[in-house]
Amino acid sequence: MKKIKNCTLLCVDCYSYGKSVNALNKSKEQAEFDRVVFFTDIQIELPGIEVVQIPKISSKREYSHFIVKELYTYIDTDYVLIVQHDGYVLNGDQFDERLYDYDYCGALWPEIDGYANGNGGFSFRSKKLLEATGKDEMIKATHPEDAQICRTYRDYLEITYGLKWATDELCERFSFELKEPN
Repeated sequence: MKKIKNCTLLCVDCYSYGKSVNALNKSKEQAEFDRVVFFTDIQIELPGIEVVQIPKISSKREYSHFIVKELYTYIDTDYVLIVQHDGYVLNGDQFDERLYDYDYCGALWPEIDGYANGNGGFSFRSKKLLEATGKDEMIKATHPEDAQICRTYRDYLEITYGLKWATDELCERFSFELKEPN
């Protein structure tokens, strides 16, 4: 089984509890992580999964705020792999170590303006990126958080913090959203 070093596998969900736990477990079957964390509003014990109880997230806007402005305070690894109930690791052996050279990698969107890297529902992010968005008062937490980070504030984050987005080629190897994988 592939070890994804210095990485926290996480899911934030206060609605699709069972499906989200299933996504974490499916991901754990494919790769080994330093931490596996389920952020949720309910009190529950899950074997092999650390549960962090948070205030109920009742909207997509609240989810985006948590990811952009609060998540970094819970993370002690250099990277996170964010999964959601409908997006998880399919083949851990395909993990590409080049991802450690970047601060963000998500499935490509259909944009052709150079800002296609972005889907946040299954994304690999650095703690450096989480801290930058969380601490910088210029960055406002709006929904959707992935478009905010990867389109609205991308240039600012690259210039101000030296953050780097993965290449389209690496994104295509990493995940898929609107088109079939290569």
